[in-house]
Amino acid sequence: MSTFKDPKAHHEWYLTTGEAAEYIRYSVRQFRRLVDKHNIPAFGPELNRFRLADLDTFMENPNAFKVERAIHRRAGGFTAVHV
Repeated sequence: MSTFKDPKAHHEWYLTTGEAAEYIRYSVRQFRRLVDKHNIPAFGPELNRFRLADLDTFMENPNAFKVERAIHRRAGGFTAVHV
């Protein structure tokens, strides 16, 4: 059962977590994991609203929102330890 009436006029629609999970055909639990893993943009005071355009982008390219994590190195280089 779909809750989406006009998919062509969706560019600024916002969906709840449950609706967004249904839209991309995942369980709510798995969708939350995807949001964390792929940095899918979330909106609202509780970060539980998702833009349909962002979900479409994610479905076309799952790595679209993924951010490379930088390797943090200590300044000064290697320090020898004397025993």
